[in-house]
Amino acid sequence: MRQRAAPLVANRRAGILWAFSAVWLGMLGLVTVAILRDGPPEGYPPELIRALLAVFWIGGLCLVALCAHMPMFLATVTPEGRLRLTWRYPHRRRRQEHEAAALALPPVEARTDSDGETQYRAVLLLPDGSEFVLAEGRSRAACAAARHRVAAAFPALGG
Repeated sequence: MRQRAAPLVANRRAGILWAFSAVWLGMLGLVTVAILRDGPPEGYPPELIRALLAVFWIGGLCLVALCAHMPMFLATVTPEGRLRLTWRYPHRRRRQEHEAAALALPPVEARTDSDGETQYRAVLLLPDGSEFVLAEGRSRAACAAARHRVAAAFPALGG
């Protein structure tokens, strides 16, 4: 059996939103079937119930559209010593592999957000000039740890 490598960096938070949207649409589907089968609740005008259902369906479909563009991602080291980046969407998966020599690992950067708080980002610069975000947030230590894991796996990048 093929053993999977432990990810250097993983962000699976999008999966929470995927699950929420699936539950939302599932429950909305059940409510819609019940209303179509039994009619609107007594004392409520059918037009109001149809309008509410339409609003909830539009919101649910907008949520699905949003989820379709939010990937889970992970970075792993292949057995050949290359960096494999994987973006997993609800409907597809995209992978890239890179040699360590083609990558750049800049220091953790600090930015001030619109609320005046300091936000940190650790990124990996890919050969095409794009960035792969290793970690971001208010914790410099978490961003530095993600950067350190990549630097330790690929000493050629520098520490």
